[in-house]
Amino acid sequence: MMLKNSVGASLIAALSATGCALVYEGKYDWHDGWREAQVLQIGSAADIERPRFSDCRGQMTSQQLAMSQFAVLSYTHMARKRHRVVPLQAGQSGAVGDQVYMQITSCDGPLVARKSRA
Repeated sequence: MMLKNSVGASLIAALSATGCALVYEGKYDWHDGWREAQVLQIGSAADIERPRFSDCRGQMTSQQLAMSQFAVLSYTHMARKRHRVVPLQAGQSGAVGDQVYMQITSCDGPLVARKSRA
């Protein structure tokens, strides 16, 4: 009986130590701002309407806005769907429906394609 209790206590302690740690694909840490997202739209700054939650275009110069392509992303934050407009990195492309990782702590981070789950 004592062994069962100590195993149970060890399991609870181990789970508590990990807390809410979530690392996508072993390298995209939730605590570092990485989130799973889906591409809803790709276009120029003028083509995209202002989303309800977050828009990186406000941090850019008019020249950067004119020269860049943008993605509208949908992700979950505090159990609610949110949208964010982010600039695509030079040479980066994407398509509507792509499943990606994005960084909510930066407007400069790349979109990283998510591996499909088996």
